[in-house]
Amino acid sequence: MDVDCLGEADARAVAEQLRPYLPDGVFIINGEEIGPKSPSINSALFATSYVANFEGALSAEELRAKVEAFMNADAVLVKVIRKSKPRFLDARENVLDAAVVGQSLHVKLSFTNNGATMKIFEAIGAIVGADIARDAHVTKVSAEIGDENLGAPPIQPMVVEDCVEVIDLTSLSVRARQVEKISGKGRGSAILVPYSE
Repeated sequence: MDVDCLGEADARAVAEQLRPYLPDGVFIINGEEIGPKSPSINSALFATSYVANFEGALSAEELRAKVEAFMNADAVLVKVIRKSKPRFLDARENVLDAAVVGQSLHVKLSFTNNGATMKIFEAIGAIVGADIARDAHVTKVSAEIGDENLGAPPIQPMVVEDCVEVIDLTSLSVRARQVEKISGKGRGSAILVPYSE
């Protein structure tokens, strides 16, 4: 997260002062001062790591086999939706690492600002299949910041021939709110709940 401070501020002291206001389970493990003209965190984000659990949908052996096949593949072409249009991506280029620990899938997903980033459920779907990924319980465990992706040129859309095998992940690309909007099913009307301390 970005925090704007007036005057001199020590990153460690600011983190200590914020600690009581953080939600349960959220911790600040590191902080550093950056200049006011520094790129946003989102533009400096290099990778994010996640843990996915499948509640018995796959055995550890089945999960290991799927991860091994995915990681050993030269390319895994997938079809996703971006800005309401289909787009083809190479999932293997987006997933930096994947491993099975116990019954959990650990995925390190690259993050670029050039238009070719996969969403985590899409990445998991490329590994285990869309139906299993849809019901996964996913937790983000870390984010890495660096300048590896700053200023990367936009990636041109991939053209895929009909004879190439492509995994269709478009069902994982659409957000729940978009589906509700399309199908007309909402959660009801919004209300304002006053909050005070």
